[in-house]
Amino acid sequence: MTPAGLPLSRTTSTLLHLQRPAAQRFLTLPLLRITTSLSAGTTLHTPRTPHIITSTAKLSSTTTTTSKMASDDSYMAFLNKANEDPSLGYPRDRPDPATQKVGSNTFKTRDEGVPLPSPIAKLLEKGDKFYVSDADEPFEGVALKFGEEMLPDEEKFASLINHPSPADADIEILDPVDWDRNGQYLDLIDAVTEASEGRDVKVYRVAKDSVRVEYWVVSVSVDGKLLVGVRALAVES
Repeated sequence: MTPAGLPLSRTTSTLLHLQRPAAQRFLTLPLLRITTSLSAGTTLHTPRTPHIITSTAKLSSTTTTTSKMASDDSYMAFLNKANEDPSLGYPRDRPDPATQKVGSNTFKTRDEGVPLPSPIAKLLEKGDKFYVSDADEPFEGVALKFGEEMLPDEEKFASLINHPSPADADIEILDPVDWDRNGQYLDLIDAVTEASEGRDVKVYRVAKDSVRVEYWVVSVSVDGKLLVGVRALAVES
């Protein structure tokens, strides 16, 4: 309608619309831009949720991998422990006899270049002869230069085995029958007797400390040049 109340044609209405000031025609544009900006902002926040989930998944995967690695390490440690020599942790006194020195914690069993008598060597070659105590230790051959017909006394024996203090050594001489009352070591006693061709056999009990002792089953060779026999460590706690 015109100010005069006359109806407007479609063409006239369109012309009036185009003649409106620019500010009126684009009044709603800032609102549209704000709406668009808010919508875009909302869209920018949307990917954060899966990003957090992905991070959580990675953390979970890392934790699982770490746990698995720790579990594998523990299992391998268990296997290594199970495969250890069961005698580990027990006292061991088996260095090279030729390198044993006076004053060491290990007594001398062999003089360099002195062979074991055949009966003793054959009995020990399989490595299955042990003295039974708190720590089952193997018997070893004894072949020491001696030069006398009779078995030595305690102090002389201590000197032969390189005891650091022969005069004060805690040594006891036993009869084999009293030492082996259950007959566990008859084959060893017989081998020593055979190596000495029937000479007297004695057992020397040598204390090392409050719980460790050594048993030496020995005799003298026929020519009197050697002290021969076997020795084993015992733990008597």
